[in-house]
Amino acid sequence: RLQGDWSSDVCSSDLCLWESPLDSAADQTEPEGILREFRMAEALAFLSRICPSTAEGLRRLLREELSNIRVASAVEIALKAEKLLESGPDAGRMCAHPHLVERIFEDGSRAENDVARQLWAGLLATSCTIEGNDESNLVFIDLLSQLASVHVQILAAACTRATKVVSGFGTISSKPLACTISEIKQITGLHDFLRVERELQHLTDLGLLENKLKSSFFLPMDEIHITPTGLALQLYARCHDRQKS
Repeated sequence: RLQGDWSSDVCSSDLCLWESPLDSAADQTEPEGILREFRMAEALAFLSRICPSTAEGLRRLLREELSNIRVASAVEIALKAEKLLESGPDAGRMCAHPHLVERIFEDGSRAENDVARQLWAGLLATSCTIEGNDESNLVFIDLLSQLASVHVQILAAACTRATKVVSGFGTISSKPLACTISEIKQITGLHDFLRVERELQHLTDLGLLENKLKSSFFLPMDEIHITPTGLALQLYARCHDRQKS
């Protein structure tokens, strides 16, 4: 997707198909290989625009250090973030702190599915300001980097299903939220209930799910509590390019 003013940025981002990291010369002439190169070039052009000081390091990371799978994931995150930003005001003036861009690009490249990549893209987009010195997303980057795909699925379900409550001080919280065992299996794709409990406990330990008293091992459990904390709701909001609170 090369449009308007972006074309000159893409051309200046060192797009050299003959120096491509693709596996073979044949790959470079295949339509899929050429498309990958153009997508990489556009991603690098976008990153160079929002954070020029990281351009060379990120180019080296893509072309020399990351696996093909991680490269594809990182490029997808950058392009999703670009799409989020381009519809907003002052899109061409937005920039981001170098440390945040580097962390999002490297940690986000490990994202295992499109849901996780969309969250990373949202964090990259909300890291951009006109001044370019906002580091408030660092805490959310640290949290998201500790979530595997199953945790992302639970987080997304909890935050989208939650009934939000705003206090008089503007603090956002959630009413208690529970789902059935069948629902949690559908959300996570897991059928090992002990594994499900471990993953839920990980989210609780990170402060993303409300703590609850453990039920007795000998009593049947017909509902699973997945009430998101205020921190989880903030993380999810930042990952969806919503206004910072």
